[in-house]
Amino acid sequence: MTALETVTFAALMQMPGAEFSARARCERAGECLRLVGLTPRACHTRVGRPGGLNRLSGGETRRVSVALGLLHDPPVVLLDEPTSGLDSQAALSVVSVLARLAHEDGR
Repeated sequence: MTALETVTFAALMQMPGAEFSARARCERAGECLRLVGLTPRACHTRVGRPGGLNRLSGGETRRVSVALGLLHDPPVVLLDEPTSGLDSQAALSVVSVLARLAHEDGR
Protein backbone atom coordinates (compact mmCIF):
# COMPACT_ATOMS: atom_id res chain seq x y z
CA MET A 1 0.00 0.00 0.00
CA THR A 2 1.08 3.59 -0.51
CA ALA A 3 1.59 6.02 2.37
CA LEU A 4 -1.75 7.71 1.63
CA GLU A 5 -3.56 4.36 1.42
CA THR A 6 -2.00 3.23 4.69
CA VAL A 7 -3.04 6.31 6.66
CA THR A 8 -6.47 6.46 4.98
CA PHE A 9 -7.13 2.82 5.82
CA ALA A 10 -6.16 3.45 9.46
CA ALA A 11 -8.44 6.50 9.57
CA LEU A 12 -11.37 4.55 8.15
CA MET A 13 -10.85 1.74 10.68
CA GLN A 14 -9.99 3.74 13.82
CA MET A 15 -12.04 6.94 13.67
CA PRO A 16 -15.66 6.44 14.78
CA GLY A 17 -18.16 6.57 11.94
CA ALA A 18 -20.77 8.28 14.11
CA GLU A 19 -18.54 11.32 14.57
CA PHE A 20 -16.71 11.41 11.23
CA SER A 21 -17.97 10.82 7.71
CA ALA A 22 -15.85 8.73 5.38
CA ARG A 23 -14.90 11.91 3.53
CA ALA A 24 -13.80 13.63 6.76
CA ARG A 25 -11.67 10.62 7.68
CA CYS A 26 -9.97 10.62 4.26
CA GLU A 27 -9.34 14.36 4.53
CA ARG A 28 -7.84 13.87 8.00
CA ALA A 29 -5.48 11.24 6.59
CA GLY A 30 -4.22 13.69 3.97
CA GLU A 31 -3.90 16.43 6.58
CA CYS A 32 -1.78 14.19 8.84
CA LEU A 33 0.56 13.37 5.96
CA ARG A 34 0.96 17.08 5.24
CA LEU A 35 1.63 17.74 8.94
CA VAL A 36 4.57 15.36 8.91
CA GLY A 37 5.95 16.91 5.73
CA LEU A 38 5.50 14.11 3.22
CA THR A 39 5.54 15.31 -0.38
CA PRO A 40 2.79 14.32 -2.82
CA ARG A 41 5.30 11.97 -4.47
CA ALA A 42 5.97 10.26 -1.15
CA CYS A 43 2.24 9.99 -0.40
CA HIS A 44 1.79 7.92 -3.56
CA THR A 45 4.87 5.75 -3.02
CA ARG A 46 4.63 2.29 -1.51
CA VAL A 47 5.55 1.75 2.11
CA GLY A 48 7.93 -1.16 2.52
CA ARG A 49 11.47 -2.18 3.13
CA PRO A 50 13.72 0.87 2.51
CA GLY A 51 16.02 0.62 -0.47
CA GLY A 52 13.60 -1.35 -2.61
CA LEU A 53 12.37 -0.05 -5.93
CA ASN A 54 9.70 2.62 -5.58
CA ARG A 55 9.68 2.44 -1.78
CA LEU A 56 9.76 5.13 0.87
CA SER A 57 13.03 5.86 2.65
CA GLY A 58 13.43 4.97 6.32
CA GLY A 59 12.76 8.57 7.39
CA GLU A 60 9.65 8.81 5.24
CA THR A 61 8.38 5.51 6.63
CA ARG A 62 8.96 6.78 10.17
CA ARG A 63 6.99 9.95 9.32
CA VAL A 64 4.11 7.76 8.12
CA SER A 65 4.19 6.11 11.56
CA VAL A 66 4.01 9.54 13.21
CA ALA A 67 1.10 10.48 10.91
CA LEU A 68 -0.76 7.38 12.09
CA GLY A 69 -0.36 8.60 15.67
CA LEU A 70 -1.72 12.04 14.77
CA LEU A 71 -5.00 10.81 13.29
CA HIS A 72 -6.98 11.47 16.46
CA ASP A 73 -5.42 14.93 16.95
CA PRO A 74 -3.86 14.11 20.34
CA PRO A 75 -2.71 16.98 22.55
CA VAL A 76 0.39 14.99 23.55
CA VAL A 77 2.46 12.75 21.29
CA LEU A 78 4.67 10.14 22.97
CA LEU A 79 7.25 8.43 20.77
CA ASP A 80 9.65 5.69 21.75
CA GLU A 81 12.99 6.08 19.94
CA PRO A 82 11.63 7.78 16.80
CA THR A 83 15.09 7.97 15.20
CA SER A 84 16.51 4.52 16.00
CA GLY A 85 17.82 2.76 12.94
CA LEU A 86 17.84 5.89 10.77
CA ASP A 87 20.85 7.57 9.20
CA SER A 88 21.68 11.12 10.28
CA GLN A 89 19.81 12.82 7.42
CA ALA A 90 16.61 10.78 7.98
CA ALA A 91 16.87 11.32 11.75
CA LEU A 92 17.20 15.08 11.21
CA SER A 93 14.13 15.02 8.98
CA VAL A 94 12.03 13.20 11.59
CA VAL A 95 13.25 15.40 14.47
CA SER A 96 12.55 18.54 12.41
CA VAL A 97 8.96 17.41 11.88
CA LEU A 98 8.56 16.66 15.59
CA ALA A 99 10.05 20.05 16.56
CA ARG A 100 7.67 21.81 14.18
CA LEU A 101 4.70 19.93 15.68
CA ALA A 102 5.84 20.97 19.15
CA HIS A 103 6.45 24.63 18.39
CA GLU A 104 3.81 25.45 15.77
CA ASP A 105 0.98 23.12 16.79
CA GLY A 106 1.64 23.25 20.54
CA ARG A 107 1.94 19.48 20.99
